[in-house]
Amino acid sequence: MALIEIKNLSISLKTPNGLVPICKNLDFSVNEGEIVGLIGTSGAGKTLICKAIAGIHSRDLEISFDRYRFDNIDITGKDLPQRRKFLSERVAIMLQNGTRSLDPLMTIREQMTENLPNSARPRKLWKRFFWKKREIDILLHKVGFKDTKAILNAYPGELSDVQCQKVNIAMALGRKPRLLIADDPVSTMTALSQLQILRLIDSLNQNNHVSVIYVSNDLGQIARLMDRINMIYYGEIVEQGPTEQILKNPHHPFTKIMLDAIPDMGAGSRRKSFFKAPGGDHPDFQHPPVGCPLGSRCPCADRECNIKPPQTRVKNGFYCCHFPLNT
Repeated sequence: MALIEIKNLSISLKTPNGLVPICKNLDFSVNEGEIVGLIGTSGAGKTLICKAIAGIHSRDLEISFDRYRFDNIDITGKDLPQRRKFLSERVAIMLQNGTRSLDPLMTIREQMTENLPNSARPRKLWKRFFWKKREIDILLHKVGFKDTKAILNAYPGELSDVQCQKVNIAMALGRKPRLLIADDPVSTMTALSQLQILRLIDSLNQNNHVSVIYVSNDLGQIARLMDRINMIYYGEIVEQGPTEQILKNPHHPFTKIMLDAIPDMGAGSRRKSFFKAPGGDHPDFQHPPVGCPLGSRCPCADRECNIKPPQTRVKNGFYCCHFPLNT
């Protein structure tokens, strides 16, 4: 059953020269208990899509969609403040920089106390005394903190990025969300810290049945967590499918380019080899390309690519390409 279903999502940026389209007629869905990946290069519009889904976008963006259903509730007709209030009770967000996600002028105790919703309050009266203190200690223990007192009395600037991300996950657990949006939260961390955060997200998904939208520009170890992957280029989903299909049998050339960018540390790899990267630059949103957005960067490009490729359905997914691979 679909937790989120959005039809024809369009995002435009307001500039002095008029509206600049970032995303056009995008269909997006997330099933209950599913981890869905949004994978693409920097500047492809992944973060803006997540902000539009959560309703936290700024007034510089113009958002429109034909239908938006969350947990089988139609919120299409709600205005932005109503939609934001509705989603704030059901959606939690982890941003790239854990330290910047927290208020630098408030202690962790103050922020976690403010973050706990009243709906989490125990029903029995005798359990309501100091219930927030007990709940905060339980949440911090769940994410791996042993000395909770030192963490709670600290300010975000006194903690490392990993500790701040763990606090963000604890705050997300406290909200008891139906959906967690993780906007590349491990991009600036060491390999060991990345593994800790990814395990926490996986535990949140498995034990609490929380659906996850994971945003990244890497298809390495993160791909193992995902049930389904959306490959995004220039604000469009160019390929979608189950993780195993995307990794082993990609159809779109952009997916193959992203897979080739993963470092190969196997025994058969050469000691010194060239990094495989597409030629040319990422297209500018103010000057959209004609036809396929990958354009001249595609190794399979031909005259037919001057026409926008249609969406071709395959088993449990689709791709948009005139000359698909592995077919």
